[in-house]
Amino acid sequence: MRFIHFRQTHKLVLLFLFASFSAAADGYLEKLTLADEAKRVNLEQFNQILVELAAEKEQFSRYELAYLHYLNGYKLAYSGKLKESIELYKQALDESDDKVLSYRIVLSIANVFWLSRNYSETLQYLDQVLQLSPEINDKQLRHRGYLLASGIYNRLFNEFELGKNFSELVLSDEPTPQNRCIASESNFRALIALESIQPDDPEVQRAISYCQSVGENIFGYLIMIDALGKRLTKDNASEITGILESNQEGILATNYANLASMYYVLTSQAYWNAEEFDTSREYAEKTLEITSDRGNPEHLLTALYLLHEYHDQSGQYEEALVFHKRYADVDSQYKADLLDRNMAFVINGHSNIERNQRIELLNKQNELLKIEQLLTEETAEKNRLLISILGITLALIFWWGWKTTIKAKGFKTLAQYDQLTQIFSRGHFQEIMTSVIKASKQKDKHLGFAIFDLDHFKRVNDQYGHPVGDWVLKKVISVCKSLPCRSCTLGRLGGEEFALVIENATLEELVSHCEQCRQLISEIDTKETQYDFTITASFGLSTSELSGYDYKLLLTNADEALYKAKNAGRNRIETFEPIKVNGKTA
Repeated sequence: MRFIHFRQTHKLVLLFLFASFSAAADGYLEKLTLADEAKRVNLEQFNQILVELAAEKEQFSRYELAYLHYLNGYKLAYSGKLKESIELYKQALDESDDKVLSYRIVLSIANVFWLSRNYSETLQYLDQVLQLSPEINDKQLRHRGYLLASGIYNRLFNEFELGKNFSELVLSDEPTPQNRCIASESNFRALIALESIQPDDPEVQRAISYCQSVGENIFGYLIMIDALGKRLTKDNASEITGILESNQEGILATNYANLASMYYVLTSQAYWNAEEFDTSREYAEKTLEITSDRGNPEHLLTALYLLHEYHDQSGQYEEALVFHKRYADVDSQYKADLLDRNMAFVINGHSNIERNQRIELLNKQNELLKIEQLLTEETAEKNRLLISILGITLALIFWWGWKTTIKAKGFKTLAQYDQLTQIFSRGHFQEIMTSVIKASKQKDKHLGFAIFDLDHFKRVNDQYGHPVGDWVLKKVISVCKSLPCRSCTLGRLGGEEFALVIENATLEELVSHCEQCRQLISEIDTKETQYDFTITASFGLSTSELSGYDYKLLLTNADEALYKAKNAGRNRIETFEPIKVNGKTA
């Protein structure tokens, strides 16, 4: 059986791109709307219309051009050209002056960043989706935003409380049958993970039956497999294998690779618990056959573990070693990916207070929209009176929400970021370092750490004034941030002293990066300040190999090396050298 990997593997994400909206059928807009509707049901027609529109785009209005770029962005995303689709979506967003189209574009960008595993950008655009949601009157489209939030929090960050809350925003707001099914799947995933509902609760079966009744079999099977996985024990393994086998035909008929992978790996686990080891091996091998390198790593890890155990128990030690090595590789990549997710979550400032306030505001928005619908059934005189009251209430709610959000963001920014240079403050940098050190130690990865200090900076303030000094500090950080380094984090320790940490970096790599930074600082052109002077910096370095996985030691030892650089003439790099006694590090 052939499984569609890119398009179907990511259907849970791409479905959020499918929402269409009605627009006035007028000239080119009529054709654009036709293409929008065709993209879900007739890809050939969709592509043909885009070709025709491309030849006429010189006559387009600004809105029509943004709409065309949005549709072409969708085409690129659907074909797997994620980077190119992002560029076109952003162009469309710059051109759009319509809030509904802008909402759809932002929703699409968040989806594609999710697909490409760019977690920081995913959260940034999700935040934009949620900020725009209260302004969207199209309930179905607004629900897509909430479902996206629920999916991201559930599947990427294991923030099941948030996933549950966003799915309930949809379920409580009279969704379409499709959205109700999708929201139910997300809701039960969160509830089961939170142990707020038992996996054998009758409500779970009712949700499965509902999804199947409205033609959303994939989501029905997702709920089923999630619940069966939570139920599985040695005592009920035979029962679980029976249920799984009886649903195999329907599951595989969906041609959805991720669902098939979930089915195969759970069936393998169930047969293992039932001590039917040969059958367990067969299903584990099927998991590997259909799970690509960008597939679900948890499925891969489980299958590889079971295959290792099978061959080890069978005395086939060479085969067992092969699976063990592959398991270790996948596990290492998985942990690195988890670290990326967690860092993105921390860096993007998704605090519980702010998120819960956002959900509370959205709940109130939903309630107000429902009240507004009820008011249309009253007389015109009552409508005017009640809508006036509603308007005042709505204004007060959003004023309160705006003030609270601004205040929370203000406190968060003040606490976490240095206001002048817009890098981490000393306190927040220490928090980041604690997380990075812990993760690096667990994965036995190198860690590079440096402190750098601007030479004779006091003279700049004294001779040219503090505004020039501030310009220097910002310029220094700007040139250092321009260096390509995916895992480099900067923090301001105070005054003209800064620190940087590079994950998974050897001493040689750390020295190379700091040397580039030092060189760029020395080449800064100060004519913009109306003064001509030279800026230099001294660097003190240490690594986890030299100082261990201890922030205080890294800081102390790097500071010692910085002092050495200052005494040696400044504008240079020095590395901490441990004292050796009888050939051993003291």
